[in-house]
Amino acid sequence: MYDQYFALWYSKILAPWEGGIADRPPKDDPGGLTNRGVTIAVWREQAPKLFGIPGNENTLRKITKEQAIKIAYEVYWKFYAIDKISNPAIKILVADSVWGGGGYKSVGYPSGTYSQRAAQINADAAKNSGLFNTMLNRRVAYLKSLDNYEANKNGWLNRLVYGDSTRASILQLAKQGLNTTGAKVGLGVAGLVGLFFIGRAVYKGFSKTA
Repeated sequence: MYDQYFALWYSKILAPWEGGIADRPPKDDPGGLTNRGVTIAVWREQAPKLFGIPGNENTLRKITKEQAIKIAYEVYWKFYAIDKISNPAIKILVADSVWGGGGYKSVGYPSGTYSQRAAQINADAAKNSGLFNTMLNRRVAYLKSLDNYEANKNGWLNRLVYGDSTRASILQLAKQGLNTTGAKVGLGVAGLVGLFFIGRAVYKGFSKTA
């Protein structure tokens, strides 16, 4: 039912980094109550449509892995035309960006339908072997610009760039062979230095803006 890159994104990035229930102050995490990475706002809208159950805090606290996977696939992967992006590394970066907030805009593609943006990424990637790196740096800059950046300094760059002792980052997946189209993956010295000084931030709860 699910394609291999969706399965890889979910199993290696989304599920390990999102964890369980979180309910932080709105100023730090606008997403509010979240479980398995699904915010209460998304759950209220999607639980009745996809599962025929009330979308309330009680049912969100009991969300199953299968329900979380279906939301990730239907509400993000398919809706945002991630399946139409050809480059696997870019595919997963954009998927994580629409999930976490900022979406295509946060990686440099602010206009057009989602299918049109995916097509533009494909065209750009065909001409620019370093597009993944460029988009990754745009994503970091976007996150740094958010008002709640200072309240969220643990885990964000780990998810995007560094990983930790038990979880891979998107960049690490790309460098380990996820990128099968021959594009150059990795950050230059200047890029790594810039990312180091940006610091670490929690990748959660940003408004869903694509």
